[in-house]
Amino acid sequence: MKFYLLVFVLVYLCSTSVSNAQNTIGLRAGFNFSTFVYDLEDDEEDLVLDESLLTRYYVSVPYTVELSKHFGLEAALNFTGRGGKSEFPEYDITTDITTIETTTTETNYVGLSLFPHYRGGSARFGFYVGAGLGFDYALSGRTTLDVLTTTSTATTSDTFTDDIDYESDSFRRTDLMLSIGGGLLVPVGERGNINLDLRYNAGLLDQNTQDNSSFTISNGGLLLGLGYLYRLGDM
Repeated sequence: MKFYLLVFVLVYLCSTSVSNAQNTIGLRAGFNFSTFVYDLEDDEEDLVLDESLLTRYYVSVPYTVELSKHFGLEAALNFTGRGGKSEFPEYDITTDITTIETTTTETNYVGLSLFPHYRGGSARFGFYVGAGLGFDYALSGRTTLDVLTTTSTATTSDTFTDDIDYESDSFRRTDLMLSIGGGLLVPVGERGNINLDLRYNAGLLDQNTQDNSSFTISNGGLLLGLGYLYRLGDM
């Protein structure tokens, strides 16, 4: 339902406001420094040894409507790579064997987002800050498991890779994202703007769908992108 609502809003904005001279359409791409955020029960807080950032990518096609002199609404189609890396240690005191399992998960999403924002600045450059929501749908995903086993005499390692099956694996296919951030706009020519954009995206849905699970997993990521926005309508 949220997805169809975002589609309706995007189509409505594009079809009713193209004549506004301050409306823009563009292309933005960059990096998503992504991680998983774990919420563990008290007796399992030491389960995750380390949570590392993954450097993924994203591409966005934003269409921005001028609502007033200082307020705008961006509707965007987004292709985003997400994921996370986590280490799970285990030590067997009876055999003196230490095992560290490092799980790297990479997921690829397509989604729609709405980002209302405040705008300001001067003729030389502009800025904006805002917050919004987006709905994402996973197209594909892959998990890589690296197992490092250390004994008193040797260390061995193994790697296993498997595609995520969203129909059977305990991994949610959709996510609702809260986005907070802003950016800079530098005029180029009569109609263009170079756009530097920085946002933090926080997933609002638990990605772990396993029944009676003792922990939740949510997406998180810092997006840094560079783009070009083209002003539509009469000058």
